[in-house]
Amino acid sequence: MRLIAPLVAVALIAAAVITAFVVGRGDGGNGGGGSLEDYFTKVEAALNDENTRFNTLTQPDVNADDTLDDQEKAAVIDFFGQQLSILEDFHAAVQAIEPPEEVAAAHQQGLEAVAGEIELWQQLQPELQAMDSPDDISNLGSGTFDTAEADAVFQSVVDACNALQAIADAKQVTVDLQCSQQ
Repeated sequence: MRLIAPLVAVALIAAAVITAFVVGRGDGGNGGGGSLEDYFTKVEAALNDENTRFNTLTQPDVNADDTLDDQEKAAVIDFFGQQLSILEDFHAAVQAIEPPEEVAAAHQQGLEAVAGEIELWQQLQPELQAMDSPDDISNLGSGTFDTAEADAVFQSVVDACNALQAIADAKQVTVDLQCSQQ
């Protein structure tokens, strides 16, 4: 039985927005010397790449009996660990580039938003370790993701994405960062 579907939905929604800030690997932005077109091409490519990573995660099957066996618990912990790893990769990729001047502030806003997202996922780790039953999985994240703080973090991700999209639109750079997929 798939009991963690609500958290998967949260992860996929977050991934769609967060990936808008992953602007490639390596030297990407060239410290303001790179063009906006190149920057946003890398953003769009990274969006597709990172969405693929999230979409290919396999949700673990957990029996709906009263307890979690060690294998089921390990599978759930691994599943959430993979999601956290993807988010950490996003952050590392963003830190690895220096954006063009026109997007520097929005890029920094995105970097800070991703860091907030990672903190939320890290706060989930003790709950993962303490789960004993399928009900624990169903309630996983309720204390972490169902808060005003989490809402503010998720909104900061949307705001940063919208800021980048607005710059692209104003500069007539054709890109769809999919910010509205919230």
